[in-house]
Amino acid sequence: MFNFFKKDKGKQLYPELKPGERIVKLIKEFLEPELSKDGFVFSKSQMQFNKLNDIFEYHIYFPRSKYNSGNQCVRFEIYLSVFSPKYARWEQKFYDLPKKQNGFISNGNTEFRNNGNKQFYESGWYDLAKYHNEKLMTVVLNKLKTAGVAYFDNFKNIDTAINSLSEYPIANIETITDFYIMTGRVDEAKLFFENNKAWHEEQISKADPYFMINQFEPYKLREKKLAQL
Repeated sequence: MFNFFKKDKGKQLYPELKPGERIVKLIKEFLEPELSKDGFVFSKSQMQFNKLNDIFEYHIYFPRSKYNSGNQCVRFEIYLSVFSPKYARWEQKFYDLPKKQNGFISNGNTEFRNNGNKQFYESGWYDLAKYHNEKLMTVVLNKLKTAGVAYFDNFKNIDTAINSLSEYPIANIETITDFYIMTGRVDEAKLFFENNKAWHEEQISKADPYFMINQFEPYKLREKKLAQL
């Protein structure tokens, strides 16, 4: 009987290494040469590639499974995210915050997983112990250069970021409002805030516990500041 679901283990590279060391070696061998051409720098201590433009910082992070062992399980995942150190400094100063926020802008994990080639991606992981390593890493590289680049292209500048974040205006009301203010478009900030505040006001009226703990203060800071501008 044929096994149509047999794994293509094929060529196993560096099976003698510990899983963490092996993942790093293949990242540096297959991904770093190409991604460095696009300005990404790999940090072994962070297990991620970083790239910084005038306002945004792009991260490609490689979490590893806690169950990795020998050449039986060598799993890694890929997380994409965008931060802005410049925005974090502006936010702290503009709102007179006691400490700088982390500058988080966006998480592209779902978009990245759902777009492009899904080959070798199984149960939330890429597993070097299960598949032909060269083929797997080639698929990962091509996916980063297509779906990954497409995601990061949404954050080339403030305007493209506003456009991308506006897909979910309620969830991103503070960031979008701030980006308008940062770029001197106060009237647009006020209009956007007014058009997208209904859900937040509803949570306040219900005294929703999660909202009151996590979102009430940032929301009210924007409301107060816009009234002063």
